[in-house]
Amino acid sequence: MWNPIFEADEVASGTLEGWHRTFCLRLIAGRGTASLPGSMLALKEGGSTSGLAFRLPEARLHEELELLWKREMITGCYLPTWCALTLEDGRSVTALAFIMDPRHPLYESDSCPDAIAPLIAAASGPLAATRNIFFAGAGAGEARHGRGELKPSGASGARATGGRALRAGLTTGLAACRSTPQKRISCPDSAARCPAYQSPATARAGT
Repeated sequence: MWNPIFEADEVASGTLEGWHRTFCLRLIAGRGTASLPGSMLALKEGGSTSGLAFRLPEARLHEELELLWKREMITGCYLPTWCALTLEDGRSVTALAFIMDPRHPLYESDSCPDAIAPLIAAASGPLAATRNIFFAGAGAGEARHGRGELKPSGASGARATGGRALRAGLTTGLAACRSTPQKRISCPDSAARCPAYQSPATARAGT
């Protein structure tokens, strides 16, 4: 999380099963526009993901939760969901996760690198270019992995492969978008082709 805004008594790394990060949220404000939309990461069903868990202070729980709600629910694109989370020290906790609503107009069903890279490469809005936050996030992820905080394996390894493919596609797209108008690229059978995707049934089977 780039700027949590709220205060937290504790921040810990954890793993969320049953959901994975993918570029499934279309950006039409901030780092994109309606005519030149970008894409950002959100939680989608299937697989697993690692991230940070924040414990809000009891004394300011309502105030901090209100800030969080205003930040995340401004577009109504998320489904706030209580999820089981395993922290890196072995503790099991229940955490509030904001899941992408597949019924929302901003939901991107096709999140394969071939479809998403051109959007990220070309999109820019009042705050910044979408590609800036992508490369910043990729650098932060690589730094955490180098310190042993991220351990890709199984589905996580597939997501790492998908991330490298997206980054390579984005680098190529940056050169193309300077001279060629970007068009939405459709990725047929995206769920089967996208290495970041693992079906809910497969995830529950633990394969």
